[in-house]
Amino acid sequence: MSLRRLLLKACVLLSLFSLSPVFAQNSGVVQILMPKTVYTGDRCELKYVFHSDADLFSDNITGQVTSFMELNAQWPSFDKFSDKCFIQNVELERSGFEYTLTLSFIPWKAGVIDFAAFDLAGLIRYTVDPEKPGTGAVFLIDFEPITVNSISEKLGIDSIQPSSGPAVVPGTVWILAVLAFVFIAVCAVIFLIIIRLPDLLLLTANSRAVFRRKRICKKTVKLLRKLLKSKKSDMEFCQELKVIVTDYLCSRFDKGFNVLTTKEIYVKFREICCDSLTENQEGAAQCFTEVLSRCDYIRFAAGSIDAARQPAEEYEASLKTGERKRLVNLCIDAVEKIRQEEE
Repeated sequence: MSLRRLLLKACVLLSLFSLSPVFAQNSGVVQILMPKTVYTGDRCELKYVFHSDADLFSDNITGQVTSFMELNAQWPSFDKFSDKCFIQNVELERSGFEYTLTLSFIPWKAGVIDFAAFDLAGLIRYTVDPEKPGTGAVFLIDFEPITVNSISEKLGIDSIQPSSGPAVVPGTVWILAVLAFVFIAVCAVIFLIIIRLPDLLLLTANSRAVFRRKRICKKTVKLLRKLLKSKKSDMEFCQELKVIVTDYLCSRFDKGFNVLTTKEIYVKFREICCDSLTENQEGAAQCFTEVLSRCDYIRFAAGSIDAARQPAEEYEASLKTGERKRLVNLCIDAVEKIRQEEE
């Protein structure tokens, strides 16, 4: 009688197991943790690689043929781990008979995290339809315990550190980027200026010299035109005209012009130009020589025998009609020729 009861109990147990089938999981499970050494606050990945004949991606479960699936990390069964870590996402991938389950999480506190065994098939069914996950075969996943280290122990900090303000004021990153760009540009300009400093100094000196020569030219032309409008006597006119021309030559070329005779003016010009006068320089030298020669004759020939020679209009020590204008125009023309040569 007892033997029959034992057989009856065995049949009942077999029938119960048949109502709740469990997928077979082959051996050869590999668990990979990245990073190998975990600290609180790290973003970790736990990969669980296993082989199984079970088709976890069967149409009966997922409703479609697939080899990759992102599972729902909000599965209620994961709530029991919330006090130790935050599960960000869960992924399942298949390649032949090999499955890779990836669990991404962030540990909250130091210690050992022992993920309790959970039903992977149930998680898949919950991902497909959270409202009606249904029931079916069970496929248990049991991770090995994970040790989480304390970052404070790693840094040797045993007390609460005072709070510090943000390194950058929120919303000012673009301003700092612009300032950094401006700083680099200014440094580059300064570097180029240092390299080209000799050229810049030479350019500055040349610019100042050009400005000075233009100023002398304008001043001389202005004095000549003012002299032409004056009512001075012929001798006074010639005396002042000579002073204007001599001052111009001394300011523009060499102080030595004020001690030269009229005949030496042309020689001085050739000396300054290294015995190689251009057309404009040649014309300017001839104009100044002619003007100064005429001024010298008017100034010194008055009452002399030469001034009494005939014809009087050629030898008398006085300026002819329109000659003042001609002399002034000769001087202006000479100044302009020199300016054109410089340009």
